[in-house]
Amino acid sequence: MQVVVVGAGRMGHGLGLCYALGGHYVTLVDRDDAALDRARTGVAEAATFLVEHGLVDDGSADPAIARIDYADHLPDAIGAAGLVQEAIHENLAAKQALFAEIEAAASDDAILATNTSSLRIGAVTARMRQPGRVIGIHWVSPPYLVPLVEVVRTEATPDALVDRALDVLTALGKVPVVVPDVPGFALNRLQYALLAAAVDLVDQKIVGPREVDLLIRHAMAPRMLAFGLLELFDLIVDGRTVEAVATYLFEETGDLRFRPSPRLADLVERGRRGMITGAGWFEYDGKPEEIARRRDDAFARAYRAQAELDRTVGPTLARSPGT
Repeated sequence: MQVVVVGAGRMGHGLGLCYALGGHYVTLVDRDDAALDRARTGVAEAATFLVEHGLVDDGSADPAIARIDYADHLPDAIGAAGLVQEAIHENLAAKQALFAEIEAAASDDAILATNTSSLRIGAVTARMRQPGRVIGIHWVSPPYLVPLVEVVRTEATPDALVDRALDVLTALGKVPVVVPDVPGFALNRLQYALLAAAVDLVDQKIVGPREVDLLIRHAMAPRMLAFGLLELFDLIVDGRTVEAVATYLFEETGDLRFRPSPRLADLVERGRRGMITGAGWFEYDGKPEEIARRRDDAFARAYRAQAELDRTVGPTLARSPGT
């Protein structure tokens, strides 16, 4: 398939490499010749990095690079594209103008995708005649390393378009998650909720920036690496305890973020208290002690990976807290 990536910046060149590694022919389009020159360098450096880390074999990198062309005129590049991936800066007016231009030049059956990380797809497509043609394909930086991709659908998005996008991403080896067209989608809502809580701890002088990251790096992150968040809570604590802690924090602080969840209360009432009862947010097979052993094996692997990272890269790249 011919893929056109519009915007050759930090994300754009990485997206171009991802599609090219998947066997597609790619045209990176940018009106700035200097950006195209930087993209050529960025593609080569990213491909070399993937080979050095054993993520791509040496025989695949050069052919992928050869499948990428560069252009500075959008209409000339877009006509034969089966997929047009927008990757310009996060500016609503600029994206609106671009998609009106893309719609006029693209073939009727092309997948039109925006990489916006937070803007409503419905707002991005406001100047189009057929806004349902656009789907959100939100990659995470750096896209050639991070497997997760959000596929964002509006009420006007046909099921067939969602299926086509999922097929493309799955074939690239990515992990697509379909989410609705809400501000921030799902990933940024999670990330910024955690960021807000971390900044609040610093603002209240409960702990400093370094302590926040120690809490995350040495308790939260490795265990979430193994299981995510909701499954992790199923595996490490009785749902009744989760409910009790949330209630205590809410009553003591008044912070709405700790307000007990009716959904969690319902799970507990139905006996779905996590691993110990065989079901919580998810369902589990086997005796609790067997599940716990498999859990701890996964934890051990995650902590060994963190120790190896500390040994080879260092525990942090920062010199000192900034506040």
